[in-house]
Amino acid sequence: MSINQLYSPKQQSVLKFAMNNDYFMLINHGAKRSGKTVLDNDLFLYELLRVRRITEALGVALPQYILAGSDLGAINRNILNELTNKYGLEFQFDRFNRFKLFGVQVCCFGHSKIN
Repeated sequence: MSINQLYSPKQQSVLKFAMNNDYFMLINHGAKRSGKTVLDNDLFLYELLRVRRITEALGVALPQYILAGSDLGAINRNILNELTNKYGLEFQFDRFNRFKLFGVQVCCFGHSKIN
């Protein structure tokens, strides 16, 4: 399957930008069902692989990555369930809402509450 079949031209543009720039903020906008979440989820996986590659070169045994959403349910619904459905990934959480993927410890936080 080619990249043209996987992503729209706009998604390809964002993907190219994200893969060729470091340390940026990415805010996607568009209509519902326009493919923002699909692209963001794939970029999340790419980012974990990039973090692992960088930290291996630095000798970091267990890098950490923060995954934040409005609440833990939203992270589960919008990101983790979608990645499970698309790629068959399984996430094993510890008691601190962390899981490991690609050798990176992902710490999940909800942030919608003021405290």
